[in-house]
Amino acid sequence: MSLLHILYQLMIGPIQLLLESVFGLCYVIVKDYGTVIIPLSLTVNFLLLPFYNRADRVQSEEHERERKLAAGVTRIKKAFHGDERYMMLQTFYRQKHYKPIYALRSSLPLLLEIPFFIAAYQFLSHLQELNGASFGPIRDLGAPDGLISIAGITINALPIIMTLINLASGSVYARRLSTRDKVQLFGMAALFLVLLYRSPSGLVLYWTLNNLFSLVKNLVNSVEHKAFVTCSVLSALGALILFYSYAASDILGGSRPFVFAFALLFELPALWQLLKKKTFSITAAVPESNETKMQFFWGCLLLTVLTGALIPSSVVKTSPAEFILLSNPQSPLNHIWNTLLLSAGTFLLWLQLFYSLAGKRAKTFLSAGIWLCCGAALFNYMLFGTKLGLLSPQLQYEEGIAFPVKDMIINAVIIVLVCAFLLFIWWKKRSIVRSCLIIAFVAVLGMSIVNSLSIQSSYPAVREAIDSGTVGFAPIKMSKNRKNVVVLMLDKASSAVIPYLFQENPELERQFDGFTFYPNTISYGCCTNVGSPAIYGGYDYTPEGMNSRPNEALVAKHNEALKTMPVMFSKAGFDVTVCDPPYANYNWIPDLTIFSDYPEIQTYNTENGQLRQMSVESEEEKTRLWERNFFCYSIMKISPLVIQPVLYQDGTYLNPNRIESIQIQIQVTEGVSKATGVQDNFVSSYEVLCSLPDMVYASDMDKGSFIMLYNSTVHNPMILKEPEYEPSWQVDNTEYDRTHAERFTLDGRTMHISTPGQMRYYQSSMAAMIKIGEWMDALRTYGLYDNTRIIIVSDHGSHEFYFDDMIFGPGEQDDAMLYNALLLVKDFDSRGYSVDYQFMTNADTPVLAFDGLIDDPVSPFTGKPINSEPKLADEQHVFLTLHWQAYVNSGNTFLPGTWYSIKNHNLLDISNWEELGKW
Repeated sequence: MSLLHILYQLMIGPIQLLLESVFGLCYVIVKDYGTVIIPLSLTVNFLLLPFYNRADRVQSEEHERERKLAAGVTRIKKAFHGDERYMMLQTFYRQKHYKPIYALRSSLPLLLEIPFFIAAYQFLSHLQELNGASFGPIRDLGAPDGLISIAGITINALPIIMTLINLASGSVYARRLSTRDKVQLFGMAALFLVLLYRSPSGLVLYWTLNNLFSLVKNLVNSVEHKAFVTCSVLSALGALILFYSYAASDILGGSRPFVFAFALLFELPALWQLLKKKTFSITAAVPESNETKMQFFWGCLLLTVLTGALIPSSVVKTSPAEFILLSNPQSPLNHIWNTLLLSAGTFLLWLQLFYSLAGKRAKTFLSAGIWLCCGAALFNYMLFGTKLGLLSPQLQYEEGIAFPVKDMIINAVIIVLVCAFLLFIWWKKRSIVRSCLIIAFVAVLGMSIVNSLSIQSSYPAVREAIDSGTVGFAPIKMSKNRKNVVVLMLDKASSAVIPYLFQENPELERQFDGFTFYPNTISYGCCTNVGSPAIYGGYDYTPEGMNSRPNEALVAKHNEALKTMPVMFSKAGFDVTVCDPPYANYNWIPDLTIFSDYPEIQTYNTENGQLRQMSVESEEEKTRLWERNFFCYSIMKISPLVIQPVLYQDGTYLNPNRIESIQIQIQVTEGVSKATGVQDNFVSSYEVLCSLPDMVYASDMDKGSFIMLYNSTVHNPMILKEPEYEPSWQVDNTEYDRTHAERFTLDGRTMHISTPGQMRYYQSSMAAMIKIGEWMDALRTYGLYDNTRIIIVSDHGSHEFYFDDMIFGPGEQDDAMLYNALLLVKDFDSRGYSVDYQFMTNADTPVLAFDGLIDDPVSPFTGKPINSEPKLADEQHVFLTLHWQAYVNSGNTFLPGTWYSIKNHNLLDISNWEELGKW
């Protein structure tokens, strides 16, 4: 990490993020990229207005001091020369309590303007959405305006208008400045003209509006009754926005309340002036002091560590490997370091700078405000919004963010009470405020360090897994003359959707000729680390089976399960290939070294983006997105619940640069039929299924093959383009969904498809089956289909509440389909597609794989026979746990969860389900 990057993150990064967020929020309301530049300029300028005014006052104070010193300085310069003059000036300045460095104060407004200009230039000049967007006579905001054409010569009018406004503003402001400052001011106007003349017109429009705002500000400051004029101007502007919110109600739609609230903000200064004299001033009783300054500092430091270290490290800690780019593996702590820099720039640099510019009364308000913000932030993060479901590496929640009104009201009431209590402490016991902030800081810092050490300690193992394993394209050898066995585990594939997929796409029935579908199949666990071991090792590795061996580590038992079939087939003389064994050695990127004792077994990792043709720019953009969104995620998590969905914005975190960022990382949905962007982890898995026909090749070897594959296409779903069911940057399935609504009804039973989540899983399941079907056709072409036994199985189903009659439990919050595993089996030389309702479990997989090939199979690790006898018991027990992370559930037995029993060998009848309790 370069020094330039560190300085940029500290100084420019927070401002650019502010511009992006305001732009993104305004676009959600206005829905026009040209028009949104107006509220962007207004919002940023009004936010900074108090600080610019303070900077102007500091500059005026400095000019006044310089004026008073001017006569004495002139006399000394006339009377003395060389070192004697220097010594006399130093003595004179010391007597007048002045330092020459104070002269920089006169340039404070300019110094404040430079980083904002750099941030605006970086943001707006690279904002792809402005390309082709128009605004009034400007046809393309992504290019110079070219509004004037004379004799074939194109002249950009907007930079000239910007400069004229800048000169007018400077003329008003410069009346009280020295000649040197006037030259500096007008010189900067000329420099901006040169710098921005060929810039995108969107950027020039933004800076023109800023100059117009500055002109109005200077005019207001030049009149006698500034407060009255200011309030009048703001009130008039608020009235115009209120009128717009009324007149454009059809255009604004659901955004109208936000516009209305925005308009009311402009009426607050006038209201404050009316109430000011009658309002009790807390600042009169609590003057600014060194203690106030230290309280503000420790509050900023606490927020820095909370948002920059604790919250992002808590996310990364859950699965460090998911935040590592395989093309350029580096410690995930780099993301936390970048976030910490951005947070430090926000709170320790800019907020502290604005505090130092504030007046004494404002500093007191800011000190009290940071104390309340710290308390509210900690309560929001620790106690609210903690059960939002799975969070992807792109920081996108699987089911999005939505809070019941009741929860938002409770949250608001509690935060108000907390703030009232904290304000009482600040008012009555201010001496303990700094101590409380320091204690909270130490606690947050300690937790951040613990998380960081955990992340760093896991990195070597992940790096070893990356370096030691064969990564990328896996050549899968299959025999043309002997029998082959394929076990494909399709993570989270739901058995319930299969009949509907085959109904919509009859071609699948031809491609899956010879397969038997077993709808009445259970998984013994609700997630991969609990439900998958039984697939590979049989009934010894169900949750109950693993818990029955309390003296052995879960990770060791999990590794045994993954090795069971490969080792046994290898010993039986088969050529063995294993791809992406899930959670091998409890690593997200499978640690293939668990097979190091079996060099004859070929192992590959293909699942984490290794087969994707991603450019270097795409990889860099992924890193930049993490740098930005980790901090945005932290800010969202410390905010009240009512604000969190606004800040979240479908996982974009108000990022307006949808073309560069969102489309290669996450997908934003609009209902069930429209979406923008491509889900990164879906494509990584989907590309593997697309590559299967090319990875397999037929061999004349005199022994059979065993192939064990894992794929998570269904587990990482996204809205796809119909009817092809392929990823697309822009998806609009409105017409297809309207004309094919009947596809979700089969034999009078309708599957609910009313949420984006339900549609995503349906479509991703279809995409997976289509690509697997194409692989089946390829096997036919290669002459490998008839002599290959194929088992397609999942570790668990999905809890999308597709069917009302499968919902049970207190509050009807449990979905039996979560335990309905997919099981499709094709035996050698079989014909016809059939459905068999006999009771099956995904732990039957080894039995099905060994059938007729390995007589009386015995586990090489437990020494027990591998058969299906355990499923003959009248009751089967399945396990629900909220601890799906392997690093959490990593003891000798699984952490306590909820157990259910299924009776009568029929999970499809909800009356057979019963909750047994939690242990």
